[in-house]
Amino acid sequence: MLVALGTVGLSYTGFGTTRADATLGGRTLGRALMLVGLTLTVVAWWGARRLPGRWHWPLLALWSLPLLFAPPVLSRDLYAYAEQGFLVLSGFDPYTVGMGTRGGPFADLVDVYWQGTTTVYPPGALALQSLVVQLTGAQPYWTVMAMRLPAVAGLVLMGLLVPRLSVVPGDVARWAVLLNPVVILHVVGGGHNDALAAGLAVAAVRLGQVALRRHAWGWLAGCVVAGLAATVKQPLALVVVGLAALATPSPPAGRGRWAGVLARTALGTVVAGGTFALVTWVTGLGYGWLAGSGSPSSVKTSAPASLLADVVSSLGIATFQAVLSVTGPLLVTAGAGAVAWWAVRTLLDADRPRHEGMLAFLAGAFPVVVVALPGFQVWYLLWGAAYAAALGWFERYPRAVLGIVAFCLAVGWLTECVGVPPLWATMAAGAVGVATPIGWRSLGER
Repeated sequence: MLVALGTVGLSYTGFGTTRADATLGGRTLGRALMLVGLTLTVVAWWGARRLPGRWHWPLLALWSLPLLFAPPVLSRDLYAYAEQGFLVLSGFDPYTVGMGTRGGPFADLVDVYWQGTTTVYPPGALALQSLVVQLTGAQPYWTVMAMRLPAVAGLVLMGLLVPRLSVVPGDVARWAVLLNPVVILHVVGGGHNDALAAGLAVAAVRLGQVALRRHAWGWLAGCVVAGLAATVKQPLALVVVGLAALATPSPPAGRGRWAGVLARTALGTVVAGGTFALVTWVTGLGYGWLAGSGSPSSVKTSAPASLLADVVSSLGIATFQAVLSVTGPLLVTAGAGAVAWWAVRTLLDADRPRHEGMLAFLAGAFPVVVVALPGFQVWYLLWGAAYAAALGWFERYPRAVLGIVAFCLAVGWLTECVGVPPLWATMAAGAVGVATPIGWRSLGER
């Protein structure tokens, strides 16, 4: 409730067609309420980890209720979703027509950073956004509220399926995903479509696992669903590698297994790519997302490549974009190498069950991808959260988990509520992330 009230105080719009900044008093009160609310969400989540599993779904509903009808939390992406859906519904191509350039009920609601830019979202996301706009009659308030529903559906998928993938007690895994503050705030509150893509990816893994037990080629059904996930958020196609490793029989290690994983990865990629192409053809939206100007890498974020470019540009050596054009590809290349190394460590480990190796690969590879990208947002960590929860990492590494969650909430509060530039916000949030588990342990000992 405090987060919802704080969001109203910090809201830049009353859901109308004009932008009206909140008053200084409203902003100050909103920041204070948000800070207290964000802190309490961490306390409540950690305190709920020992509750019986029957409490998880009721708590999710209770904690979500105030956020479902509040303005978008810690992000304005829901306004961009509505605008993109409106453009598609109106017959415009969001890959060539900039957001906010054709009028309409959502044009003035789009964040100033994305005004006039073209989208990088794949066709499945745009088709779904268009459907929501159509069903809600393009009414500003209800359209933006309804844009949360696909994200919530993805969260429900994860909540249902993660316990079935888990190698630890299902209640532990479900708690880590369903009631996680980052999930509550950025999926329910922020409505980011990453949650739907992540939910579909988990469904792909589970379907592939079940189908493989019945037929040697059944895992390809999971690759079809992985292709659907990629039409909502492209990087989620990485689950194809996990499915390929799961489907690769003996020899358990060595060159033979590696060749089998590579061959099945290639086949799974073709199947997932074919699904992506089919959705693209059905929607008629094409592949303009490859050249969209509204990429997250076009603005300063907490990504290492972006932070480094920010430091160099602040010294006057070169412009931010010029430096990012170098640091971005370097970090992506390093990330690809790290993912390959992690694949060898997890997918070729003869002493590890294939199912557990697949989970370990996905749980570790997705965060590497997120950090390596030139545009970082904390809700991208949702891509691999389900697999980390299924492995019990949230319980096994509590101090690291608390530090990461504290960092995510702190950087969101500083950048979105206070307006601190990403470089300084990341440094301050990093200090919070380091101090939180230390302070938490001290309080626990007392």
